Amino acid sequence: EDLIRREYVAPRTDTEEKLAKIWEEVLGVEKVGITDNFFELGGHSLKVYRIKNKLRQDLNIEIEYSTLFKNPSIQELSSVIQEKKIIKNSFSNFLKNQKFEQSKMLTTYLPSDQQLKFLYLSFFEEDKVFNITNIFFVKELDHNELKERIKEIVLDNDVLRTNFVFQDN
Repeated sequence: EDLIRREYVAPRTDTEEKLAKIWEEVLGVEKVGITDNFFELGGHSLKVYRIKNKLRQDLNIEIEYSTLFKNPSIQELSSVIQEKKIIKNSFSNFLKNQKFEQSKMLTTYLPSDQQLKFLYLSFFEEDKVFNITNIFFVKELDHNELKERIKEIVLDNDVLRTNFVFQDN
């Protein structure tokens, strides 16, 4: 472990701090420094997906799957993210100065890489099942209470409100 861990360098920016917390959570490691290597700390391709999803959910940042492979330290990844923010802010400032007609908020989005993978597998490998089922035996059931709990679960979990609509092939 001493060979894997580099000398600890604390996060210096807000982005580095947030990345360190995400890495600690995903990797199950305490006190991740900005020069530590994701893969040397136990990261692998499945954990890259978890990092990618956490960045999307927690920081509203979208990165390519390969970005973490090319930038395996927080210091490197933070630079890439900062660059993306600068470009995004420049574009946002440009848009603020433009005149647009009011439009509806988007209700459709392109699927994530992971969603595309499962969608592809569900079409071409019909024997695969991508859900987990449970059976519960209940002696007494308050149907109204059950309906309310299900509504809460659905409202708290975006994935339960997700569906796929095919447009233009």
